[in-house]
Order: sequence, then C-alpha cells, then structure tokens
Amino acid sequence: MESRGRVGVVSMVLAAVTMFTCIAIAHTDSDLSLKADAAIDSLEHRGYRGSVLVDWDAGHVYHRDSGVENNRHCMPSYWIASITKQFTAVGVLLLHERKILDIRDSIADYLPGVPFDKSGITVFHLLTHTSGLRQQYAADGIANREAALKALLAPQLKTKPGEEFSYANDNYNLLAIILEILSGQSYEAFIENEVMRPAGMTNSGFWGMEIENGTCVPPVATPLDEQAMKANWGFRGATGMRASVRDLHAFMRALRNEKILTKESVEMLQGNHVTLRSGTEIGFNWFGQRNDDGIYMKFSRGQEAFGGNAVIFEYPYQGTVIIAATNAGPAESGEGPVEGWSRIAHKAMAEIFVPQ
Repeated sequence: MESRGRVGVVSMVLAAVTMFTCIAIAHTDSDLSLKADAAIDSLEHRGYRGSVLVDWDAGHVYHRDSGVENNRHCMPSYWIASITKQFTAVGVLLLHERKILDIRDSIADYLPGVPFDKSGITVFHLLTHTSGLRQQYAADGIANREAALKALLAPQLKTKPGEEFSYANDNYNLLAIILEILSGQSYEAFIENEVMRPAGMTNSGFWGMEIENGTCVPPVATPLDEQAMKANWGFRGATGMRASVRDLHAFMRALRNEKILTKESVEMLQGNHVTLRSGTEIGFNWFGQRNDDGIYMKFSRGQEAFGGNAVIFEYPYQGTVIIAATNAGPAESGEGPVEGWSRIAHKAMAEIFVPQ
C-alpha cells in the first residue's frame, strides 16, 4: 500500500509538472506572436505591405498578411522572382530520379543545336550557375521556344564551364526548356502537376496566366503594361512564378516529408556544391552561410525591379523556417529602405523566433 501511495504522489507531481510545462509553452508561444505582431505593426508604419509566415519549434506557425484589408476573403499571392528557380530545380531532380536525365550529362544530350563551345556545359553546371553563361536575359520577350533557345545559346561564354560561379537567369531558362522537351508538357503544366499539386499549393501561378479562384495578387510597386505581362521565356524557369507564403510553407513541408523528392535529392538540392571565397555555399539556387551572430542558415531569395520580392530562410539547427513575400518592393535601389521588404521582414522575425 505504501508503494502504491508513493506512485500516486509521483504521478500527481508529474501531471502538475506537465501541466505547468504546457502552460509555459503556450505562454511563450503567445509572447512570441505578440512580439511578432508588434514588429509587423512597426514595419507597417514605415510602409510595409506583404505577408510573413514562421514555422518554429516543431510545427508552431505564425502567419500574418499586411495591406490586404480590402481582400479578406482571398489569399494574397506574390511574385517570388528567383525563388521560381527552386521549382525548376525540383523538376529537374524529379527527372533525374526517374532516370529520364542525368544531371552530369551535357546539355547537348537534351537540347538541339548546342554549339561546340557550350557542349561542355552539363545540367549540373546550369543548376549551380557554373556554366560560364553571362547574365544576358537573352530570352526576355521571346515567346517561341526555339527562338529563345537560339538566343540563350548565342552569346560568348564568360568562363569555361565549371570554372567559376556566375549567377545568370539564362541557366534556368535553359533548364525550363529541357523540362518541356523531356516531359512533353509545357513548363507550367509540368511544375503544376509534378510539384505544386503534390505539395498542396493552391494559391500559386505563373506569368501570363489567369489568377485562380480564392487568390488575389496585391498591386506591384511599379505597374507593368499589358505587353510586359504576356508569357515569354524571360519569365519561365528562372522567374515568373507567384505564390502565397502558405503555399511556400507547404512546398517546404513537402520537401521535408519527401512528398516530392527523396531525402537524397533534397540534400542535393540544398547541399553545398560550390563554396565561394566569402564562405557562401552554393546549392541548386539555395545558399548557405552564417549570419552576423554565427548562426548557420540556408536561404533562397528573389526580387523583381517592379516590386515583387520574397525570401525563404531555414535555420536547420534551430528548427525554424521564415518566409516573407511582398509586391511592394522596393528594389535594391531607389527611395526608402535599401533592401526589399521581404528581407527586412525576415530580419524582424529572425530577431524574435531564432534563438541567439
């Protein structure tokens, strides 16, 4: 009987400790959310309009949309610029897994008319921006795929393939063409069917296409004319996607849960394939480095001169993902903050949700 009594006392103590712990965690979560709200309020006073989402501590989520008060019944979707490259890279890795292509192969194995000086470029070189191609925006405004391919392959190389890292949208325009040729689908259809739907993305789309029901696209900082909004190869593969922060979160969760790619492919996607002198690690348009506090982070980012910009930051050792997006700009120059609003919003959230 004495033994049973002691067990009962211990059980009561453990239950009390558990209850206290749960209350403490809930209180902490509430405190963090209140701090995040205060930070966003401060940014709004400075002109910020956009959305943020933070996933921390094993699935706790903070989400807030700003500047969409007149559209409460729709989900804001933003132009995510170079984060589009993530979806292109995932598409390529899917074909690699299915043995439809090998990322070590020359692009000449998959593209017609590759000139001799570019036959040494591999799919891997395109993925890591080590092809030697210059940032020419060679496909801008070109609607025809064959004409875009010819334009992308025409310029002289900056360096020999594999010699150095040199960021260029042209790399991912070529990858989009490879996806079309090998899949037999349009780039947009392939990414939607093979990546977006499996991830559960419902408020995302592409340049030049209709907006889906339940989605609203906030105004951009610099409105574009009707001609500029037409689909073309300059906005295919490298940029040209829009997404809600919830969809980008769903995409990240799908990668973590192996709903799209295997664990090995995700590691290849985000892994370090080239290290710059600065110490920045280069993946397939993922980048790795330490912040000013020495905390390691992986990130993908993008911004358009007309105002769309977005970031995905993952802090793997803290278990935190921060996503921010806006169409309000500004770009890296001009009046106001010198950084895009999404980067500023990320920094504000990191100060709250990333343990120092």
